[in-house]
Amino acid sequence: VGFLTDQSRYEPSTGEYEKVAPQIFTAGKACGMKLVYCSFGTVASRKKKIVLTLLRHLIELSTKVNYNLIISLKAQEELETSLAKTKGVYIFNSVPQLQVLKHADLFVTHGGLNSIKEAVYAEVPMLLFPLHPEYDPKGNAARAEYYGLGLRGNAAHSADELKSKIDELI
Repeated sequence: VGFLTDQSRYEPSTGEYEKVAPQIFTAGKACGMKLVYCSFGTVASRKKKIVLTLLRHLIELSTKVNYNLIISLKAQEELETSLAKTKGVYIFNSVPQLQVLKHADLFVTHGGLNSIKEAVYAEVPMLLFPLHPEYDPKGNAARAEYYGLGLRGNAAHSADELKSKIDELI
């Protein structure tokens, strides 16, 4: 998959994240809750409506299925005001991805190569939604699925299909 992940790199995060991260990682695991981490990278997608729908489905499912959900909106910060925060849903502008992946049970991603390599390194299955046609996430997602690293999803599909894929991966 190319160059290795730089495990010693500096990853900025917000003070809000630093305050709640220990609770998310320890309390959830103690209760047997799974942790789903969602990030669509650092390049903003032009498909904001699709991203917003997908994030709303994830939030809805997290309350029904009872898993913790961390959403990093670094490239989509303007969507935060459109998302309902509920118990077990944590929305941040930025998180240290390598740290979160160490605790995650599933990574919902756009399929960028760096994110894929980091998930492989952390041994976290992926649910990939390629949203950047100007890059190669479709090819990345196809390869990740082919090699059994995760499943490819269609962000425009239903919440039921999303739940089915999450259940399969977790």
